[in-house]
Amino acid sequence: MSYFGITTGASSQVDELVEAYKQTQKYRLTPLEQKKTELETKQTFFNTINTKLNQLKSAIDKFGTYKPDENGNNIFNKLSNIEEKFITRKVISSNDEFVTATAGSSAMLGTNTVKVQQLASSDVFIGTRLNLDEQFSSDVGVGAQQFSITVGDTTKVFKISVDEDDTNESIIKKLVKSINASSEEGGFGGLVSAAFVKDTNSTGRLTLTSKNTGENNQIFFSPSVVDEEGNALPASTFAQKIGFDEALLGNERVVSTEGAAGFKISSASLLNSVIDLNGVTVTRDSNTIGDAIDGVTFTIKKTHSAQDSAVMMSTEIDTKAVETLLEPLITAFSSLSNYLVVAKERHGNDNAIRSLQGTLRSFASMSFGDNSSDSDVPKYLSELGYSINSDNVLKLTDSSKLENILKREDGAKLVSDLFTSQNGFVAKISEAISSLTSSSEDAGLVKNRLKSIDTQINANKKRIETVTKNIEAQAESTRKQYVAYLKMYYEAQNQMSLLYTMGSSGGSAYDSLISQKYNS
Repeated sequence: MSYFGITTGASSQVDELVEAYKQTQKYRLTPLEQKKTELETKQTFFNTINTKLNQLKSAIDKFGTYKPDENGNNIFNKLSNIEEKFITRKVISSNDEFVTATAGSSAMLGTNTVKVQQLASSDVFIGTRLNLDEQFSSDVGVGAQQFSITVGDTTKVFKISVDEDDTNESIIKKLVKSINASSEEGGFGGLVSAAFVKDTNSTGRLTLTSKNTGENNQIFFSPSVVDEEGNALPASTFAQKIGFDEALLGNERVVSTEGAAGFKISSASLLNSVIDLNGVTVTRDSNTIGDAIDGVTFTIKKTHSAQDSAVMMSTEIDTKAVETLLEPLITAFSSLSNYLVVAKERHGNDNAIRSLQGTLRSFASMSFGDNSSDSDVPKYLSELGYSINSDNVLKLTDSSKLENILKREDGAKLVSDLFTSQNGFVAKISEAISSLTSSSEDAGLVKNRLKSIDTQINANKKRIETVTKNIEAQAESTRKQYVAYLKMYYEAQNQMSLLYTMGSSGGSAYDSLISQKYNS
């Protein structure tokens, strides 16, 4: 578009003038933009503080609760079992190739000797070898067959329908599917696993393996079952054909041979684990023995030979476990207190935040616990080996101090009290952050600060939009005025040019001017 030769495109003189005008008005937006940056910085700061406070509260919840009592006074109440968690034990094995162990809080410190005589195993039954494609009904007949299998305390009655065209392979596969079915569908539901193994190209055998180890989980069969009235039904020729025979279940069970049915282990007692524990023979169903020594659970892995030495199992204080127990709390505390230091310029000189920063810093020299006058009772974090550096990061810098306290007769309680008593570390943290946080959706200093900042950001945003629109309107007005001035200028310039021409060439120029004036 043009006015008497004035182009109003993007790179025109008019646009340059308008843009220059806008630049002169930027001073009106500069303080608003600076305010926007300040508010967004504060918003980020308080959002981060809110996240770190929530992380710290989650860590505190593992030790107890901070809430009003019947008088409305906030107090810290430790969990009923928290002291027990500070009683930590570990077991050091002189040879974990044979046996390892874990210890709970009730385990006594000391040494036990273990020699593994026998590992527990699952009972395995191997059925009669059958030709795969032989007709199953040739020895059994056609029709329903039933028998029972018992594993541990569970007995299941199985009914198998034998069809005339069933082969040994197809009927055994029916049985495998039935045994492996869920308990709701009449199977063992994983208590015993059945399989059909082809030992040669033309023969196969049923196998049953109990899921759980030990004599109490051995496999029993009953070729005959009892009806609902308690009457014994005829023995199942089906069961006898595949090897489910009560004759297999004597004191010395029949061991499977190359073709005949039997068990992999002759005596059910050989399914148990057996260890020599401090000279006492201990027998269990499992390779995990948790009730022989109070608080200690042994896991046996390999049998000893006659010449092997017994394993020495030493139960000791587990300092690392206490460190691990406290680590989430220490980390959450340090994350908050350190952020208050490194981001101290971002909160806008907020008094509450400055106060919190100083309070958390004072934890380095603060006394905790129940204010005992006993000098042997630790009261400071430094007595447990913890220290706070210049960046407000709390760390365990000397674990030997913590270990020495824990080794004392009441060491676990001393450490627990320093952290979890009503005047302990956790209670003091809870008190320090209580005004900043709240379980209520709209309460708590940090949430209120964020709401206020959000309101200010929205107001500032509207102010920026208003000023920007005002500058744009004024710039457009300037554009129109300038274009109008240029139009008038060029009109006058054209007239002057025509008048000059008229003076030089006579009437024809005058006529041209009149024509332009009234015909344009």
